[in-house]
Amino acid sequence: MPAERVQPLKHKDLGELIVEWAKNPGSRPATNDNGEILDVDQFRKDVAHLVKIPEQIKRIVFVQPLKTGAEEFEYYIRLPLEELVMTSVQKAKDHDVSAQNDTDDPYPVPDFYEIFLNTAPDDRNHEAMLYRRIADYTFAHCH
Repeated sequence: MPAERVQPLKHKDLGELIVEWAKNPGSRPATNDNGEILDVDQFRKDVAHLVKIPEQIKRIVFVQPLKTGAEEFEYYIRLPLEELVMTSVQKAKDHDVSAQNDTDDPYPVPDFYEIFLNTAPDDRNHEAMLYRRIADYTFAHCH
């Protein structure tokens, strides 16, 4: 069975929740000492209105870098599942071929990017856009 992608449904609300988890670890669901969510099925239900988490995902771990000194901190590079990244690479190549052939096969970019960029600069809500981007970057798997 091919790997399914996590699908954010309400980017802004999800981004706000992620920011709360980052600021206040006590607001996260119960985890073990490694940050692994203890009840993934309950978590899936709790956030179902914000994000679709496929049933095939059986383990979810919160990872947050720690400051190691006044001016030093850890940094994590989160790599996507190989299958998902290769699927995305193929979709991007297919899109390039479709564009050359004038067929309509749009590259999947969340609508909120275009809406934001096409809004007059003085009318843009930068904070709402930030929350949407946080959700997109946190849950995207190389779309």
